[in-house]
Amino acid sequence: APPPAGTAALAPEEREEGAGGGGGGRRRVVVLGTGWAAHALAKVVDLAANDVCIVSPRNYFVFTPMLAAASVGTVEYRSILEHIRSANPTLRFYKGACEAIDVERHEITVRPVAEGTEAPFTLAYDVLVVAVGLRPSAVGVPGVYEHCLFLKGIEDARALRTRVTECFERADLPTASDADRRRLLTFAVVGGGPTGCEFCGELSDFVRNDLRKFYPRLPPPPGAGAPAP
Repeated sequence: APPPAGTAALAPEEREEGAGGGGGGRRRVVVLGTGWAAHALAKVVDLAANDVCIVSPRNYFVFTPMLAAASVGTVEYRSILEHIRSANPTLRFYKGACEAIDVERHEITVRPVAEGTEAPFTLAYDVLVVAVGLRPSAVGVPGVYEHCLFLKGIEDARALRTRVTECFERADLPTASDADRRRLLTFAVVGGGPTGCEFCGELSDFVRNDLRKFYPRLPPPPGAGAPAP
């Protein structure tokens, strides 16, 4: 199928034909995503044999095991990020989203996500690596998508930290009743996997150690100061 109307063709030097498809006979490898798989590939790919281009709306890799710590300020956000161009400066990277894959013509259509009015464009490939990851799961619990925050990326970590501190600010208002405070300072975590367990630990430390210093008038959380079992 032809690309959508208004789609720009890739520059001739980036569409070089010949043995292997890419420049100098190298295979044209297009990678979608900047997560774990794409980041690992960028570090180890043989650029002598492959002409690699990465396409993603996000131009950085996130070290996700530290997201829980970043969500409460134990570590700074920038310390768990690596720009994808830093992973391998010789790779090409386009900030955009893949809108269509034409498997017959070996082309993808990319929509730029940078601010501006840039037109979509096509990229030819010999090998296409789809490493876009997965969306967070609601693990079958009704209401999760409608009412919960997730912890998948940096934006999620920022949103969680903002929400927790906002709850404490509202609970500290002189107009807040005891019932309001109990409601505002009750946190529920859905999911008991690595992310859920790590966040529970980080949130507990954040509430018991850091926030209690700034909100001394609020009642301590249940079990605060109790000896460990």
